[in-house]
Amino acid sequence: MSNQSYDPKKVQLFFNSYYKDRGVIKWQGYYLSDHTSALNKQAKEKAKRAAVIIPDQMSTSDISDCLQQAVIKRYPIHIQTNTKNKNGEFEPEFYGYIQGYDEDLLFLSSDIVIELDNIRSVNK
Repeated sequence: MSNQSYDPKKVQLFFNSYYKDRGVIKWQGYYLSDHTSALNKQAKEKAKRAAVIIPDQMSTSDISDCLQQAVIKRYPIHIQTNTKNKNGEFEPEFYGYIQGYDEDLLFLSSDIVIELDNIRSVNK
């Protein structure tokens, strides 16, 4: 295009009358399939976490009773902690057999260590 045929009025007329900007839609074709699948996976995980029912905080004595029964009867337990991730959601519960305990720590199978003060609930 030569400078002689350039007319700013024609350009402005084109953009005002004929050109229809599609906004964000025009950029969606540039997403890679890997990125799209990662976004879909992230959305599914978020929906799954939202569907999880978080149990109420148990009293210290109830937690102690449940842990004591699990040790005596050797059955696996589910432990929900009060730990939240960076999005403010509770971390998934832990599951396993009690391998041992210390003053303020509980050791589950699979090398899981939980602080006793951080336990929210215990279930069979």
